Amino acid sequence: MLRQNLVHFGANAFLGENGKKLSTRQGNSIDINEIIDKAIALAQKIVEEKNPKLSEEEKLKKSAFFALQR
Repeated sequence: MLRQNLVHFGANAFLGENGKKLSTRQGNSIDINEIIDKAIALAQKIVEEKNPKLSEEEKLKKSAFFALQR
């Protein structure tokens, strides 16, 4: 079996864009893929600003790495 480093994020660890706690019971939750996509997009902007000469592949690798760090 392939070993992976996984991190658990508690259900009450996230706030919505309005600053309020997300709650599936109240119907205001965000899909984890949406959170990851936003984190990567924000990291891509930073990587592009700091390392504009990197290849697109390297920019994506660095963005994904930084976005998914704790």
